Amino acid sequence: APKESSSNNDSSSSDSSSSDCVIATHAVASGAFNPQTKRAAVVWCMNNLHDRWWGEAVRRGYRHLGRKKIEQGKAREHYDEFRRYIDFASGKKRTLRGALTFTLRTTQFFVVGMLNKEA
Repeated sequence: APKESSSNNDSSSSDSSSSDCVIATHAVASGAFNPQTKRAAVVWCMNNLHDRWWGEAVRRGYRHLGRKKIEQGKAREHYDEFRRYIDFASGKKRTLRGALTFTLRTTQFFVVGMLNKEA
């Protein structure tokens, strides 16, 4: 599947951060997430990852791997995990499973982002 078009983004957002959230954008377009769920993820990302060298690496890795799953038609398989990651990161729901998801995925995204400078 091709990358989601920008028409699926919030028109109130003037930066690219909304379209950078590839799995959430896909989930909103499919009807699995509402725009508020995506907005919560974007706000967390902007507050915690943007403009930090390590945060930018995490973002690159997330986009690279997320786009790969979308192209493979497997994005839907990651919606629950994405929600668990954001719920843990934002403090909305702190569980052991969420902590493991957050720690493992953040590490994976960072490593992939450091190796892949073009995402």
